[in-house]
Amino acid sequence: MASGRALLEHGLQGLCIFDIVPRLETSKGAIQALVQDFPLATIVTKAVDVRYEKSVRDAVDATVDALGGVDILLCFAGIARTYPAMEMTPEQWHEVLDINATGCFLTSKHVAKYVAD
Repeated sequence: MASGRALLEHGLQGLCIFDIVPRLETSKGAIQALVQDFPLATIVTKAVDVRYEKSVRDAVDATVDALGGVDILLCFAGIARTYPAMEMTPEQWHEVLDINATGCFLTSKHVAKYVAD
């Protein structure tokens, strides 16, 4: 939210926030504050699970439809697990990689198709 607010304060006219549904629900108040503080900007949200390419692709496409394009991408999706390494399962490790690394890759990949030329 702080980065989105800073960009809006510096003239950003369109902002789309991606997150998982539970997090979008708990962030409603902060998102509404952005909408109220920047009434001339278009501020939208998209529910997306960055672990899944279709989810990311659909959210990026919907963002382009809503905002007319994408000029800036900030990837903040990430989790930290505090499992001791000797006790961490491969599934737990893959969850961290899928969200922290693959999510950034997939989002960058699908945004790039709109800015690459």
